Parts: sequence; C-alpha cells; structure tokens
Amino acid sequence: MAYTISIPQSPQGLGVHDTSAVPLIVSPGLDPPPALDAPIKEWAEWYAKVPEWPVFPCVGKAPAFPSAHKKNDPRFRGCKGECGKFGHGFHDATLDLDLIRFYWRQYPHANMGYTQESCHFER
Repeated sequence: MAYTISIPQSPQGLGVHDTSAVPLIVSPGLDPPPALDAPIKEWAEWYAKVPEWPVFPCVGKAPAFPSAHKKNDPRFRGCKGECGKFGHGFHDATLDLDLIRFYWRQYPHANMGYTQESCHFER
C-alpha cells in the first residue's frame, strides 16, 4: 500500500509537512495516514509511529521553540539538548508521542519539521 507525502528540500536539511508528491510505502497492517485535512498534530503523531521519523514543531520553516541559550551563553550553538531545555532546533525532534502532544499543545498551529537524516528512502 502506498501513501503520498512530500519531502521538500531546504538548505537547512529540514522537511516541512506538505501533502503533495513523494510516494511513501507503508506496509499493510500499519496505521493508515490521517486525512489530508487533519490537524498537523495528527500527522506528526503518524510520522513518528509509521515511518518512525522524529518530528518537531516549526513556525514557517523555523523551529517553534525559541533558542534555549542567549548568544552570549557559551552553550549557544554548541548545546544539542544536553541542558534538558527545549530550543535546540532539529535536536528537539522526537518519536515520543507524549512529547509530540506537548509540543503541539504549546504550538497548536505549528508546521511539522524533521531531519532528513532520519528519513530512509528507497530509490
């Protein structure tokens, strides 16, 4: 069974949810994708479960959470989430459904981002 989703390319290597045109093969017996007009939160949960892509919320193409560290903080640009705070861009991506639900409660109108390194495509 094949479902169609799109994986737009961006200079930052992030994908943003759009339901246009790259085939994604989903094995029979797995959850079908949500309706095309379903809230992004439902798509984020589906992406985390079925193709197992870690996701995070975006506003436009930028991560939704503000940076965890100020520019004068020595951890700025060096910390990848070790501090335990949100605000590390794609390093905040997760498969944890409870965390995904928390993300979209904080940003209910957010887009969905994921790192393309976490996506495995067959050509």
